[in-house]
Amino acid sequence: VVDASATTYRDGVIQQGPWPTTGVVIVGEPWSVLPSYRLLDGSGAPVKGKKVVLSPLADNHNLGLVSRSTVSNYNGWIYFDYIIVNFATSTGDHQFQVTVDGEVVQTFTRTVEYPAAAHPFWSAAAGY
Repeated sequence: VVDASATTYRDGVIQQGPWPTTGVVIVGEPWSVLPSYRLLDGSGAPVKGKKVVLSPLADNHNLGLVSRSTVSNYNGWIYFDYIIVNFATSTGDHQFQVTVDGEVVQTFTRTVEYPAAAHPFWSAAAGY
């Protein structure tokens, strides 16, 4: 199943698999839901062997992100193995971008929280 929305880019079209583009992520924890994308050339044929890059929006130096994705397979699909925000200097809404060949093809927002805010049982009183 492919999301009906598709974005054109220099070499064709990128389609996003079913995936919410909003939500909460916790610093230091893997994202619970990972995006997938499908790359198609100008004639609609799958593009094999390309990679997308997920990063904080270009001007956001207050957030660090690590991720790993596959290269596009014979059907043009790209899957992420993991995404983790490894540091954030502030909580709240942060923007991310997806690029293909250096071209931004999608931006989206995630709410970033520190673990204590996400897990109320972690507290200074408990020594965590």
